[in-house]
Amino acid sequence: MLVRYLFIFAFLLLDCVKSNATEGRVYVLGYPRAGNHWSVYCISQISGLPCISHPTFGPFLWMSSDPNNTVNLADPFNQRCFFHGHNPIDAGLHLANKETDFIILVLRDYKESFMSVNGEDESTMGYWLNGDLSIKNSSSSYLRINSYINNIKCFDEWADDRKFIIYYEDLVTDPEIVLSKLGHFLNCDQQKVEDYLKNFEMHWNTCMSGSFITSRLTYEEYRNNMKKHVSKMSKHSIKQMDRFYRKYFFEYWIKYLGRYDSEGANFIKYIQTLENFKKLEQKKSLRKD
Repeated sequence: MLVRYLFIFAFLLLDCVKSNATEGRVYVLGYPRAGNHWSVYCISQISGLPCISHPTFGPFLWMSSDPNNTVNLADPFNQRCFFHGHNPIDAGLHLANKETDFIILVLRDYKESFMSVNGEDESTMGYWLNGDLSIKNSSSSYLRINSYINNIKCFDEWADDRKFIIYYEDLVTDPEIVLSKLGHFLNCDQQKVEDYLKNFEMHWNTCMSGSFITSRLTYEEYRNNMKKHVSKMSKHSIKQMDRFYRKYFFEYWIKYLGRYDSEGANFIKYIQTLENFKKLEQKKSLRKD
């Protein structure tokens, strides 16, 4: 009998220690037009959890993988689900516990997101491309840009084992790799992930047929059209926007955004060369000592 109780105690202890995203709240953060719709659908399908979107300001059930799931929207933060929003407060992250909860950031090329949000109107970029943050701080255009950066800042503050980033472009072009990693992060049944991937295009059609997205492209068409909005920008505007992020948000550019910079590869090589040079100089200094 004693052995039996010791076994049960050990099992419960291991179960408590185990890292499992479904045991804590999961928050999904994504800037508008950053690929939220498809990302949330994928998360819901492989996790089996429904999504409550905008839980702080008018929650509604979104992308439930279980049509029979009953969710009490009057008490959203006590439901077994995950939460989604376009900014930290909107997603309910002010109530998050960084020791027990989890965060997923959906990130898309800032140029693509902003051009989509602003109706492909390059003239709206003027407020925040001139480098005068005091002017931009009072404009609605800058508040949107600030929201994009605040999402990254919020995500960056979480511990590595509690956060996961979905680069939307990778989710669309390499879903097998991204969803397998996401499945491990959420501690999902990997068979469920594999079954989802086998029926990937069917899920794409289901998601898009029930969405507010007006352009009903096939998966292959969409995959080949990932830079639809950026392709309509002038080279001058692209360079201006890239330089803006590189200059004012360099830390986040290094960690997350360099991949979207049209000149990023050259700068990353330069930084790596500089770091290697510093290490070499340090070694020489140690030898002299």
